[in-house]
Order: sequence, then structure tokens, then C-alpha cells
Amino acid sequence: MHANIPPTESGTYSNNVTVDQALYCKLIELKWLIPEYQCKLIPRLGGLHIATNFQKCIGQYMDGSGLSEIWLESGNLGPDPVELVLSVKAYNKAMHTHKLALQVLWRLLMPSLLAFVSEVDSEVH
Repeated sequence: MHANIPPTESGTYSNNVTVDQALYCKLIELKWLIPEYQCKLIPRLGGLHIATNFQKCIGQYMDGSGLSEIWLESGNLGPDPVELVLSVKAYNKAMHTHKLALQVLWRLLMPSLLAFVSEVDSEVH
């Protein structure tokens, strides 16, 4: 379950809650029973499933690219967690691992990108 509480223009707060189907029914009942929740509680169905399906697509796309071997050799993940991350059986671990891989790749790419930009246009750098 994920909750986000952004203030509205009038300064009031609302709760956007992403849940699965079982909790969605309970939240709707809660929203109907408590008058103050009718405007403040905004349940959303399916957000987690969209995110996990997107991660599953990334895992299938990256399969065979060597990324899982990098995670193993770096000591970041063991053999079983690598499979869990690629198949998105452990959502939080998958999010953390993909974010870490993105940061590492950008740190490797950024010096080359800055060198290229300074080579092409000295006024930009």
C-alpha cells in the first residue's frame, strides 16, 4: 500500500492510496461510512500491478545482457535474489537494485558525456 498526501489549492489534504482488490473494497466501505473521508480518501486500484508488470518487462528485456552477472559479481545480490529481482517476486528489492544499477551506469557515462559536450561546444561546459 502506498499513500501520498498532497495539499490541494484550498490547503486541505487528501490521501491517494494504491491498494490491491481486497483492500480496495474495505477502503470504499470506510469512505462511505465516515463522512470526513468522503473527500479526503482517494483509493486507486491496480497501481502496484502496473509497476510490477513494467519491472517484469525490464527483467525480460535485460535477460541475457549480463546485468544479472554484474549484480552477482559485485556482491550486491546472491543467485536467488537475482532471480527474484528479474521476475519481480520481491518488488522493493527490485526497485532498489534497478535504481542502484541506474546510478552506477550514469556515473560511468557522465564523464564521457561531459567530455563529448566540451569537445563539441566549449561554451556549454
